[in-house]
Amino acid sequence: VPAGLGVRPSRQLAFARYLGEARAQLRSLHVEHGTNEVDVVRWLLQECDTSALARAVIDSAKAPFGQMNTALEPTGLIDLTIRAPVLPQNRCGPFTEGVRPTIARTISGALAQHCPALTSLTFMKMAEDLPRLASITSLRRLEAAFLEVDDVNYLVKELPNLTHFIVHAGDRTALAYERLDLESTSLQSIDISASAKALSFERVNCPALREIVCGGNGAYGNGLALLVPNDGGGGFVRWEPDEVLRPGHPYDPGALCLFGTCWNDQEVPSPIEIPSACVVTWKQWGGWCVHATTSTTQGEVAKAYEEGRAAWGY
Repeated sequence: VPAGLGVRPSRQLAFARYLGEARAQLRSLHVEHGTNEVDVVRWLLQECDTSALARAVIDSAKAPFGQMNTALEPTGLIDLTIRAPVLPQNRCGPFTEGVRPTIARTISGALAQHCPALTSLTFMKMAEDLPRLASITSLRRLEAAFLEVDDVNYLVKELPNLTHFIVHAGDRTALAYERLDLESTSLQSIDISASAKALSFERVNCPALREIVCGGNGAYGNGLALLVPNDGGGGFVRWEPDEVLRPGHPYDPGALCLFGTCWNDQEVPSPIEIPSACVVTWKQWGGWCVHATTSTTQGEVAKAYEEGRAAWGY
């Protein structure tokens, strides 16, 4: 369990052992672990009754040891100021020895093997082997960090009941400037605002979609861009709401919003179709948001943008 909830860190390994030996029936699971503590989670999924497990939050730290081990050290701390710091003793050996060879090596694989009723899953930070989750057809909400855009597209297409999807990037460069090609009859909301710079969409074939949440406008944003006709050479150009005051910039306050896929200035912007009921939200860096649909005018977006800037002191 996470720090501050339920079981103190110094007792978590003992509590995990107790749950497994009692074949406890789990309905929800929230674990924070280091890279050398993965086997604790795999062993729990193997030994406990997870047939009714509906909600799981797995917080995977990139450090070798998380609170399960460090809390059992005399000070609970690791002194990194010395040349050769003494790392915590690995107390996960009994769990590793107890994991059967038939159990998947990754937590994603173990969840796919043992959690047929899972409806909500959150993988914080790094997660591996995510395509295995496609076999959990009961999933309705998924939040995870991805390294490959193809894995995002695959899960959206293969999970028949997925309604809410939150995408993070697995590392600093993953997903940057990539394009999502989404196809789903069930998806209602996708949030890529915390994923990667310039991650956008190639296609959105999701008739039930009601919400697309994007990063802020500008060079470091992502998601959908607003497009306006290019009066100088045909086609379209990307439009930023803060550009309406620049002389000569194409802008028609009464024109309806047109959404596009391009965030790379080296590419020619192209329009993209979204459902008429879908609300596009841009989370701005100051903490405020701008919203638009296909029936919103450019003037309304520009006004919302200026009001937001004024309210936050920009």
